[in-house]
Amino acid sequence: MKRAKKGDLYKLIYKGKYYAVQFLETNATFGEVVSVFRLSEKNVDEFGNAQEIFSLLFPVNAAVREGYLKYVGNYDVLKKYQSQIKLRYPNSEHPSGSVVSWTIVEQGSRYRLKDLQARDYDYPIAIAVNIEKLEELIDIGWDGRESPP
Repeated sequence: MKRAKKGDLYKLIYKGKYYAVQFLETNATFGEVVSVFRLSEKNVDEFGNAQEIFSLLFPVNAAVREGYLKYVGNYDVLKKYQSQIKLRYPNSEHPSGSVVSWTIVEQGSRYRLKDLQARDYDYPIAIAVNIEKLEELIDIGWDGRESPP
């Protein structure tokens, strides 16, 4: 089995609905970064018009090996992912569940922010999930802006 490369697109069928998982990069510290898209039909040719749901860390190579994802082809990644990908992760949460502060990871450097700016929400969240958690996040309609439940 070949290893995923930037732009590789995989089909995920979950509860009769179709999703696309696109490999973005392997971060040396955090692992495999992917973007997840909702497709309105099983035809992946519509991928160019699909809306990104969220981006995070997911072991795409293992998911392919285990048969959860099926390789479709290689497609251009979104413009925001064409250069070095920044990541973000929550540092701590308030008992209410809201994030108190965030860390941004950029080219090996890290810096803390109390509040994210609008552009920061576009960075993939550096939280790794397995296939069950990925499906759960799809189920609940998680949009990737806050820390996943």
